[in-house]
Amino acid sequence: MFHDQSANNSTKNRKLFKVETLMNVECYICGRKFGTNSIKIHETQCLKKWHLINDQLPKDMRPALPTRPEEKRTEDEKLDEPTASSIKEVNDSTSKKEPPLFPCYLCGKYFSVHEIYEHEPECLEIWKAENDKLPPHKRKRLPQKEDIKFTPSGGVDFEGTFNRIWENHLAELIPCRMCGRTFAPDRLEIHENACKGNNVRRKSDSKNKSSKSTK
Repeated sequence: MFHDQSANNSTKNRKLFKVETLMNVECYICGRKFGTNSIKIHETQCLKKWHLINDQLPKDMRPALPTRPEEKRTEDEKLDEPTASSIKEVNDSTSKKEPPLFPCYLCGKYFSVHEIYEHEPECLEIWKAENDKLPPHKRKRLPQKEDIKFTPSGGVDFEGTFNRIWENHLAELIPCRMCGRTFAPDRLEIHENACKGNNVRRKSDSKNKSSKSTK
């Protein structure tokens, strides 16, 4: 009886281990863990987000694109493999040697930490003056300032900065007046010229009117 009970416990442990393993597949980009069914969907979206955010960082601060592991590695090989945290540490150490440059959220030019705080107020005045000269329907929304976060040691908090850049990107999207989908300001006009959302609404409205008239 004792043997049967221990065998049952062993079987349960193996099943539990298998379930935990299936539900703990690590994304090679962000390091978060997902189930085997959802990891592929997540990685596709995570890679798009990674490229979008990485392109907005100063060139000398952009980490290398993480590589997908092609085969199982030993524990020692995994320890030697570069991780997101190790990449951050390398960037933190290199940023201490030379002052990092940050892009102005309005014009995109790069400045040091001290210079950018002096530049941005002046650039904002120029941006507003130029934007006011445009016709009302072509005026752009004021870009959201990208709040670059720092660690207590003085390095860049990449995760916090990435999240803020992504939030600002979503906030800048403008809905199409015809179909309601959101687009970047420079893509909205191109989309609206080809959008058929207005025609679809007109057809549906005409059908509703005709159905009411027949009643």
